Amino acid sequence: MVGTLWKFVGYLVDETSTHCVVPIYPLSPRGTAKEVVPATGRMVRDLIATVGAQNVTVVGNSAGGGLGLAAAQWLRDAGHPQPNALILICPGVNGTLDQCTQADAARDVMQDIPGVLAAFRMYAGDLDVTHPFVSPLNGNFEGLAPMLIFTGTHDLCHPDRLTLANKAASVRVPVEM
Repeated sequence: MVGTLWKFVGYLVDETSTHCVVPIYPLSPRGTAKEVVPATGRMVRDLIATVGAQNVTVVGNSAGGGLGLAAAQWLRDAGHPQPNALILICPGVNGTLDQCTQADAARDVMQDIPGVLAAFRMYAGDLDVTHPFVSPLNGNFEGLAPMLIFTGTHDLCHPDRLTLANKAASVRVPVEM
């Protein structure tokens, strides 16, 4: 995790007087969605069992936001309780980028379509890039925790986040964006 994200985590802990657990998971290509999503789901499950769902909020940024959403879907599918909330900061949720255009790419100063596609393919490992572990936008949203989604209108993946919010809201998941 880069220094600015550690500072952000420190700020959140200081401002909210909470504890924070930061999973350090293997990055692709060493760590792939097939292993990382269930491992993260089990970690959240164990944390919920220890402190109660009302005391657990999953916060994820970029790839970590997609991982947090996929882990919440895994929890639900495995019959485990959801955390209190999901806070998804510019989450990567669609490995195909099929909703993103060259115009979106031209506005984004940090990401480009070929680079993001390559990252999703590495993370997919032997799964198809459309699998919900890789692309949680393709997963089921019923019964998920309330979501707070952050996005930027100049972000390459902004269209995916709009779809995410709409899909969640369509099955009555409380969403704020």
